[in-house]
Amino acid sequence: QAGDTLIMLEGTYKHDYKITLPNTQNGRPDAYITVRNDEGAKVTIDFSEQLIDSTMRGIQINANYWYFYGIDVMSAGDNGLYIAGSYNVVEYCSFHENQDSGLQIGRALSEQISVNEWPHNNLVKNCTSYNNYYYQTYGENADGFAAKLTNGEGNIFDGCIAYRNSDDGWDLY
Repeated sequence: QAGDTLIMLEGTYKHDYKITLPNTQNGRPDAYITVRNDEGAKVTIDFSEQLIDSTMRGIQINANYWYFYGIDVMSAGDNGLYIAGSYNVVEYCSFHENQDSGLQIGRALSEQISVNEWPHNNLVKNCTSYNNYYYQTYGENADGFAAKLTNGEGNIFDGCIAYRNSDDGWDLY
């Protein structure tokens, strides 16, 4: 619920399915829903058991007002983290060895044709995205960070680093 905090303990959490935060599970401007590491803990969400498929993202945020902090997302069958909601914050997270972009911002559904329905005002701060590589196309499409094709205004990347990705470090098309 709005204002709740989920603290993840140190460890590697393996998933073979996409984690979707639905657009019905929103925080509020004064009460974000927070997912964070326990102080100083290394927390990895490992999707290496997923199929390599464009529908197999690691985490997809369709909701608004979520805050992710200190989480490592790796080996998803598509994007590591896909943001389709608005007013979300992702800070001090890393994304690597995913089959498409480490972190991408874009609309949730192709039926969302109005820019007013597209994700806007998201902040990605001090994150790192590296070693993302799409094996089925020998490297095509796997960007470090992507905010492309279907984005509203006000999405910000601040202090982020992208390196050793097989396509673009940054794809802002």
